[in-house]
Amino acid sequence: MKKIFQYLDYREFLKERFAFLKKTKRNVTHRSLCTKAGFSSPNFLKLVMEGQRNLTEDSLCKVCKAFDLNEKECAFFK
Repeated sequence: MKKIFQYLDYREFLKERFAFLKKTKRNVTHRSLCTKAGFSSPNFLKLVMEGQRNLTEDSLCKVCKAFDLNEKECAFFK
């Protein structure tokens, strides 16, 4: 998987990171990531990846948490 710093489109990053996590870890689902992030909607991240929802300042922090981004990666993602 490419490093986050190589992406220009955050949706592409989220899709590829999700696919990578799904392959390498057990029980990774859109629902599990939404729960980890603290979203009330179990499919919020899926909707973001599909372009049906946008991220807010608050949801950016939650996504960083869900995808275990370090401080530098999170700053780049924002």
